[in-house]
Amino acid sequence: MKIFNLLHNEEIPDGVKSPLWIIMPDSAIVRSGNPFFVPDFDSKFSAFPALAVKISRLGKSVAPKFAYRYYHEVTVAVTIRATNLLQKLREAGMPWDKAAIFDKCCMIGDFKAIDDDWYPDSIRAVIGSESYTFIETDLKEQIDTVISAISQDNILKIGDIVIIPLTPDGTPLKPQMDIHAAINNETLLEIKVK
Repeated sequence: MKIFNLLHNEEIPDGVKSPLWIIMPDSAIVRSGNPFFVPDFDSKFSAFPALAVKISRLGKSVAPKFAYRYYHEVTVAVTIRATNLLQKLREAGMPWDKAAIFDKCCMIGDFKAIDDDWYPDSIRAVIGSESYTFIETDLKEQIDTVISAISQDNILKIGDIVIIPLTPDGTPLKPQMDIHAAINNETLLEIKVK
């Protein structure tokens, strides 16, 4: 299983128009209900709300108009970045995977099946005292575009997960914080930070 974590537009270098992503190992996942332990290799970490889409079909070079055939489940996610380390790596012009790809850096909620009666349009995430609300009117088009772009360079496999960031703004992460996230007012992710 691969986890394709998209970069937000603000993280993409000037002149690059297509989506960019980093690939996380499955050890990056923290499932809903399990705690997240703040690592000790940096003094500051930030949490970023996102949408997670599970791939349900093998595919390569998928056209956007057919991308909807390749996913049937979504959930909310929260990705973690080592903020100080990320800044130092960027300033040095070095790869910054170490600040964004580490064990348990991706919190993923319970997946919910998409069908004619249920489609995500309202996403809410509460990280400590910070609250985010996203009303997604063009979500299907965003997902289809991303899946098509990723499939040009990668074979999509059943069980792969695509993480789509919802905001470039992260919330500082501290022990004893609670993280809750919901789609259409249904809570799908609950994590205690320790």
